[in-house]
Amino acid sequence: FQGSDTRKPLNVAEVTLVLDNMDQRVPLDYDEVSVTRRVYRSGESEFYINKQSCRLKDIVDFLKTRYEVRVCYSTNVQDIDSAIMWSDIVWLEWANELTMELTNHPKNILKDKHVICRLHRYEVFSDNLLKIKWEAINDLIFVADHIKKTAIGRIPGLPQQVQNIHIVPNGVNLDKLKSKQRDKGWNIAYL
Repeated sequence: FQGSDTRKPLNVAEVTLVLDNMDQRVPLDYDEVSVTRRVYRSGESEFYINKQSCRLKDIVDFLKTRYEVRVCYSTNVQDIDSAIMWSDIVWLEWANELTMELTNHPKNILKDKHVICRLHRYEVFSDNLLKIKWEAINDLIFVADHIKKTAIGRIPGLPQQVQNIHIVPNGVNLDKLKSKQRDKGWNIAYL
């Protein structure tokens, strides 16, 4: 989270998904199971199941005990199309070239899918914003209210094109998190 006029920048973002396990379908002695990802500004990620540190593979394997899960890390068009055709819900983490291509796909590949797109700060100033077919998006998530206002300023009819618009702040309250003591690292110039 880069900050705003009223909020200072944060160095970490976190999201937690809480799953109902009352039926004990997942072999854990908990009525609820939480799956968490924490991302640091450095790009480093941490994953947790019920607040216990784990790997992303552990989370995928865990979810496979309850759901059918496929993971697609690919730039191959056929792999991406295949994953979308299999899915019921498509999460587009970035409003980028991929989102532009998929929403304008000649075979209307997103038809009958629930499509969620998250729009980050830099994307609101990209030309891709103007090329995305927003009618194909069911839920649009903005990372801040000022990003939503800027997007609507560039595309005035956006609220009528997207079924649901949400704001999920791209940050967490650092006062609630304990920081790890780290040794002094490198000084890096990012140009």
